[in-house]
Amino acid sequence: MGLRILVAIDESDFSRSAAKVAVDLASTLPGAELTALHVVNVVPASGNILKDLPGHLGFEPAVVSKEVSEQHERQGAAVLAHVKTAATEAGIEVRTVLEHGSVVDRIVHWAAPYDLLILGIRGETEARFPGQGGGSVHNVLAGINTPALLIPAGQTTLRSIALGYDGSEASKNAVRAIAGLAGKARLAVHAIYVTGDGRGGEVLAEVDAALPNADVHHHVVSSEEAVHTALARTAQEAGADVLAMGFKGQSPLKDFLFGSSTEYISQQTELALFIAH
Repeated sequence: MGLRILVAIDESDFSRSAAKVAVDLASTLPGAELTALHVVNVVPASGNILKDLPGHLGFEPAVVSKEVSEQHERQGAAVLAHVKTAATEAGIEVRTVLEHGSVVDRIVHWAAPYDLLILGIRGETEARFPGQGGGSVHNVLAGINTPALLIPAGQTTLRSIALGYDGSEASKNAVRAIAGLAGKARLAVHAIYVTGDGRGGEVLAEVDAALPNADVHHHVVSSEEAVHTALARTAQEAGADVLAMGFKGQSPLKDFLFGSSTEYISQQTELALFIAH
């Protein structure tokens, strides 16, 4: 069985880029199965006050008129049709799914059986209203065990991966998660170890052993910068498209997702983020 890929899409530029990456990646992986998911987070009023109350209070799915609900459905169907057209042109099959409900809940539910979730690095609300989004992407990441690939606007392909590695269980999770991609999709891997004193870089030999079929390059970075800053800078200098990190496990990098580190990566670089659980 090939890699099972789920791409969650909306109408944002981030999402359009995620769809392009998903199609491109699926086309390079033999036997890959691609599913495109769009969640409509509104429903028409049912007429039952108690049933409709959460939607009126701001919870998803929001309760709207029938006309507005149908408009959202048409927009979602159009987004999925665009992905299907792109997949057909690339010579691959794609399953399209239109769901109603909470965006976070539905993505978390659908991601469970998949090997990889791809989505925009920011959601539609955050893209339209910078600084006012609800953190949907972070909430999805907190709710899944599936590796996730977060795509910035403008990116369409993946050709090389930068890997932050320190020998921790979290970073080993990241290596295991990218193993299928690095070998089958022929992606170069730039293994990066950040150190304050120049020592400890021999730990990168573990990446070679774990990825015997990949083209692995070592980068030992002696820097007093914050780890995420040094990683991002080195990844860009190496020409990587994506920075892979481990999410779970004890590591100085474990808070990467939910602080200023993520904002720095997404705002100051053009790197995609690969998050291994």
